[in-house]
Amino acid sequence: TVKDAIKILDNFFIDSYKNNIEYIKIICGKGTNSKDKVPKIKITSQAYIKKSNFVNAACSAKDNEGGIGVIKVKLKN
Repeated sequence: TVKDAIKILDNFFIDSYKNNIEYIKIICGKGTNSKDKVPKIKITSQAYIKKSNFVNAACSAKDNEGGIGVIKVKLKN
């Protein structure tokens, strides 16, 4: 669920930042299996990233890395 995704993202970002990890990938999917075809987890992940104090930059992955179903994130150091 979206609530579960936020909790997971929160823990993942905190753990990654504490462990000095510079780059992470979030596999959020494209939403193709959503009941209404709206990618709720992807939209929630993007909103979380925009508001996060840990993030320096973010973008969708290249096609051979998962494309729009994966978000690449550069964390602040």
